[in-house]
Amino acid sequence: MKQTIKEEINKLYCLFKTTPKIDVQSVKQHVESFAFNTQQINPLRKAVNEVVAISKKKKIIVTKSTVPVATGDEIEKIIKKRKKKNIVAISNPEFLREGEAIRDFRYPDRIVIGSNDKKIHKIMKSLYIPLINKGAKFFTTSRRGAELIKYASNAFLATKITFINEIANLCE
Repeated sequence: MKQTIKEEINKLYCLFKTTPKIDVQSVKQHVESFAFNTQQINPLRKAVNEVVAISKKKKIIVTKSTVPVATGDEIEKIIKKRKKKNIVAISNPEFLREGEAIRDFRYPDRIVIGSNDKKIHKIMKSLYIPLINKGAKFFTTSRRGAELIKYASNAFLATKITFINEIANLCE
């Protein structure tokens, strides 16, 4: 695997478990507890350190999970600390509904690419052309912008769920 990462892979996706419970309180706790020194971000740090240590060719490290805003900056610090100019970190959050993950992966309603490099936007767009041709909307923004879009989407979903639950409670 190390040899493959070193020589053949040019886009590396980092996916990590996120909180399964969605309500306002859990989102608030998740945001407050998901600091860069917690156990939740350490697997990402470890993976990035390992990839950066063995990479020789140009790589794009893509985070897809819900991460705190500025996690990409943290990854960038690891890259710069090791003096690797051929590696770039971007955010490409996924928007998968519970019970619909496969369908949402194959037919996403939107694709968000967060990078501070316009060339990366073009590279990632070429990767997603088949999905764009199926009707997915393609958005480019800064890396922090993409991380914030994912958090805002989760918070909005939590708000909608909480609201409808309160309406249901009123009806009972």
